[in-house]
Amino acid sequence: MTVNLPLVSSFGEILLSFAPMFSQPSFVNFTTLVAGWVFCFGRRTVTGLITAAGAIGDKHFSCYHRFFSRAVWSLDSLGHIILNLALQFIPKDAVILFAVDDTLARKTGKHIWGAAMHHDPLRSTRHKHFFSFGHSWVVLSVVVEFSFAKGKRFALPILFRLYRKRKKKLPARRANGSNVEKRRAASTVRGRNSPRRCSKSRPSGSPGAIFEWWGIPSTAGSR
Repeated sequence: MTVNLPLVSSFGEILLSFAPMFSQPSFVNFTTLVAGWVFCFGRRTVTGLITAAGAIGDKHFSCYHRFFSRAVWSLDSLGHIILNLALQFIPKDAVILFAVDDTLARKTGKHIWGAAMHHDPLRSTRHKHFFSFGHSWVVLSVVVEFSFAKGKRFALPILFRLYRKRKKKLPARRANGSNVEKRRAASTVRGRNSPRRCSKSRPSGSPGAIFEWWGIPSTAGSR
């Protein structure tokens, strides 16, 4: 596969790393959407992305919408590829630092799946707490320091989950079963990097159980 878009060659080579997880038509849509994300100004809607990428008229716009709703590909697999790319910039004898945090995406409406009332850190103060309705996304990132920005660290998102509040207490067996998918994705990250030392960093306010979700080794340090 090749990337036939107005992108610098080095960036095109990075995109080729994701080719194995897509079919050929889906990979073409993927590269078009990524290019649109880079060139787009303002809100990055699907229509805005294909317009910015200059893809209007190449195919029906619904093909790009179906890329998210019907195409067969895995976000977890995409995250694992990003992790493997990031590990190239981390010395083999260095500790791999993971950062985890939750982000509240406020929503409005009566029929939004998975939305609930969550603590809103941006509106809260030390003495008064505010809650907002929306989605709470918990994101796991790998922390990387690049040679072109000495002294600065970048957190590259690799995996995420939608945090959902339980309305009532579930039996222990059923509660444990609800985390099977999360642990499966986590075990893949841990298994691929088991020989290397890991460290986890968690900003205050993040759900405490997130480390169990991702399966980060219990021997990892905490910062």
